This record gives sequence, C-alpha cells and structure tokens, in this order.
Amino acid sequence: MYKVDLPVENSAALAVESRRAAEEARRSRIFNARTRVIGLDLQGLDWQVAEKKERHGVERECQKAYDILRVTNDQMLERGQREEEEKRRQLMEDVVRFRATHQRPEDSRDADLQFDPQGTRVFIPQGKMGAASMRVFQGEDLGEKERKKAQKKETERQLRAQKEDAEKQRQAHKHQVSLQDKYLVHQDLRSAHLQTLDEEARRAERLALASFNQALAQQRAAKERSERELDEGLCMREIKHMLSSDILTGRPEASNTPLGGVLSDRWRGMTPEQRDAILREQEQQRKEKERRRQQEQQRERGWDEQRLAQARALEEQERKSREVERLQRIQMDKQNQQLAQEQREYQQYLDKQLYRNQPNARYFTQFNTSTR
Repeated sequence: MYKVDLPVENSAALAVESRRAAEEARRSRIFNARTRVIGLDLQGLDWQVAEKKERHGVERECQKAYDILRVTNDQMLERGQREEEEKRRQLMEDVVRFRATHQRPEDSRDADLQFDPQGTRVFIPQGKMGAASMRVFQGEDLGEKERKKAQKKETERQLRAQKEDAEKQRQAHKHQVSLQDKYLVHQDLRSAHLQTLDEEARRAERLALASFNQALAQQRAAKERSERELDEGLCMREIKHMLSSDILTGRPEASNTPLGGVLSDRWRGMTPEQRDAILREQEQQRKEKERRRQQEQQRERGWDEQRLAQARALEEQERKSREVERLQRIQMDKQNQQLAQEQREYQQYLDKQLYRNQPNARYFTQFNTSTR
C-alpha cells in the first residue's frame, strides 16, 4: 500500500482551544470587580446593541435592494409588454400587407366565377364543358337573375346610404368648423373690445391721476406759501420783540421773578449788597466746616484708641491659645509615643509568638483560579 498524506484531524484541538478561550473570557468577566459589584455585563450588552444595529442596518440595505429590484423588474416587465405589443402590432400590419399584396380576391383560382368587375369572364358553351367544369346544372338556381338584380339594387342602396352618411358627416364637420371659426372670431372681437376698454380705462386713470397730482401740487404750493408768510410774520414779530425787550434795554428789574428767583437770560450782574452777603455766607460756611473737621478728628482719635485696645486684647488671647495648644501637642506626642510602643510590642508578639508559619506567594495563588 502507498503512503498518503491525510489531513490531520484537529477538531479536538479546536474544541479545546475554544473552551479555553471561553473560560478566559468568563474569568475576565467574573473576576472583574466593577462588573461583579454592578451586576451588569456592559461589554456583552454593548456587543448585543452593536449586533442589533448591524442587523437592522443589513435589513434596511436588503429592503432597499429589494425595492430597487422590484422597481427594475416592473420597468423590465413594462418594457417587455410594450415590446410585445409593438411586435404584435407589427405582425398584424405585416399580415394585412401580405394579404393585400399576395392574397387578393382577383388572384384566386375562381376569381372569374366570384369576382369579375371588368367583365372579363369567358363564356364556355355547355356542350364543351366537362364534368369537372360544371358549376350550374339545369334546374338549379332558377332565380339567379332576380337575386343578382336585387343584390345589385341592395348594393346601390347601401352605396347611396354610405354616400349620404359621408355627405352628412362632411356637412357636420364643415358646420362644426364654421362654428369653431365663428367662435374664434367672436373671441378675437371680444378680446379686441376688452383691450379697447382696458386702454380707455387706463387713459381715464392716467387723466385722473394727472389731475389729482396737479391738485396736490397746487395744494402743496398754497401750503408752502401760507407757511412762508407765517414764518415771515413770526420773524418780524420776534425782531420787534427783541428790539423792545429787556435784554437790550438793560433794565435790572427784568431779571427778578415774582417768587424771588432770577432769570439767567436777563441777569445783568450782582449789586454790592449781594456780593457782601455772599462773602459773609462763605465765611460762615468755612467756619462751620472747620468745626466739623475738628469734631471728626476727635472722633477718629477715639476710634483709634479703641481699635488699639482691642488689638492688644486679641494679641494676648492668641498668646494664651498658642500656649494651650503647645501643651496639648506635648501631651499628644507623649500619648502617641506610648501607643506606638504598645503597637510595636503587639506586632512583635504576633510575628514571633502567634504567627510563626508565614504563607508564601504560592499559597495565595491557589484560590479563585477557576470559574467553576
């Protein structure tokens, strides 16, 4: 037998590897303090949300593709139907054209017996006809002449009726065309009349607007003239008032008011008595200000002495509080030293007498090594 290189069965190794990867993932989730305390697999939830969004996106894309495919199929179906109808119409036209060209009644074998419009039928005596050439035997179709005459009259009547119908249709069409022409002429006349009326209305509107603008211009000119005359009258009255007013005459009594005030636009200056009164008032105000300043200085000196006394008292109180804190720190240091000595003695007792067998790192690694 020949040696053949068969593929190695690695399904068991793949299964072991998958279980190992699942165990590692489970261990990372279980031994994660944050996930274990909160109680939620955030990574798994995020993965599920992402998978759901991806699935919805794929479904939307598939739906869009299906919509596009449906539209394309509908368009192809409509195009195929139009092409089929066009082929059917073309085939019917070809059939009609072939019948009109190659299957005419006058080209048939019995055209001389059924259709002879030009009267080219050849008469053969009955004695020279054979058995196969006989079409009409003695005693058959005795009313052929009357039937043909009646058929001819019926054909003529139908032709006359068709001519009359055609004439009626032509007359009706002619009447319809004439009515349409009359309607168009009426519409043109009406449009022209409306256009004339519109032009007349516009002309009247322009005339009315021109007359209205002219009236407005006259009214504005009259108003400006009256305003100008009023301004000129006011100016003249103001000039007369200025010439006769107290501002030019210089009368000192004109600056006084009934309530004892003074009009600034008419004041001509102070009298000596008024100046002396103002100086006396200023000297009195200066003395009053000096008195208030001295009182303010005395008040400030009192406040400074009070603030200095308070500062001394606060400094003394802070010195006493610092001394108390220093004594408290000394006492606390002594207590801390005593507690530290007791702690060291207790630790020596634990290390040398109570816990003699110290566990190594291998002892702690044997716990929580599996998730099962």
